[in-house]
Amino acid sequence: MKTELKVDGLTAGPGEKVKGFVLFDESAAGIQVQAPVFLINGAHEGPTLVVTSGVHGDDLNTIPMTWRIAEQIDAGQLRGQVIAIPVVNPLAFEAGTHLTPADNDTPSVPGNAHGTISERIGHNLYHKIVVKADYLIDMHGGSKRSTLAALAGIDGAAPDGIVKRSYDMAEAFNTDLIIVMQPKGEGPPKAMFQIASRNGAPSLIIGMGRMGFNAEDTERGTRGVLNVLKRLKMLDGEPELRVTPRETGSELYHYTPYGGSFFPTVEAAQEVGEGDVLGIVYDVFGDEIGRVTAQTNGMVAAIRFYPVISAGEWVASVARL
Repeated sequence: MKTELKVDGLTAGPGEKVKGFVLFDESAAGIQVQAPVFLINGAHEGPTLVVTSGVHGDDLNTIPMTWRIAEQIDAGQLRGQVIAIPVVNPLAFEAGTHLTPADNDTPSVPGNAHGTISERIGHNLYHKIVVKADYLIDMHGGSKRSTLAALAGIDGAAPDGIVKRSYDMAEAFNTDLIIVMQPKGEGPPKAMFQIASRNGAPSLIIGMGRMGFNAEDTERGTRGVLNVLKRLKMLDGEPELRVTPRETGSELYHYTPYGGSFFPTVEAAQEVGEGDVLGIVYDVFGDEIGRVTAQTNGMVAAIRFYPVISAGEWVASVARL
């Protein structure tokens, strides 16, 4: 018999869709930090997909994607459960900052119940929601710093079966680029998609689009998640595939030796060749100081959005295809 779906104080019965808040932390002044959550409990048995967005406060374009996903899923037709969180980090969202203002950090999992505010948010996110996931999609968008190609990252260090199933999800999402990510440095991973993958839940980290709400990114991201639900047989139908994604295992970050204002000459998802101009740097009089050129062949995975830069800052990432 189909059971209720419960998260904190929220409960959705079979075939029911509810929304409300889940307590993630409490500030030093006693102010509760609550994240908005949609619970969609399908009428039929099946796995649980967790969809998150708003981990960073200026990744705004992913938030309407989550709204539309919750709106378009018919709980009466769904096999399994979907837990969708539009704004994981309400503090950064409210402040309009990339990181949590209080500790200049990102909520990470499994977090720490007695750590900084970001660690405590991550702890509650993990123990109240992430552990329920059979599959997970962590959505990130264009921010103040960069505009992104449509990217799907998977944990290349997860067990082979998890990597294969994650890759299948990435193909269904229909991104421009699939990045098979390898561990960086020592110590345990802290990214949500990596932790979920190591726990046995095939997972994606999605990056896509430009800063702010816009219809193009909303439509593509919404379609991507619904495609994944169809690939997982949680919804009827076949994924609607519009592009053939390229694959990479590495990205080369490009830095500027000049400070000034950066004007990109390429777009996210554009393929470039070694030596192509990625952007031009101007001084405060509008005179050209220098140019940043591609050091490898590949696809522009990210390009600088906010133009004011200092010498040594990154301005583009090119994925080696």
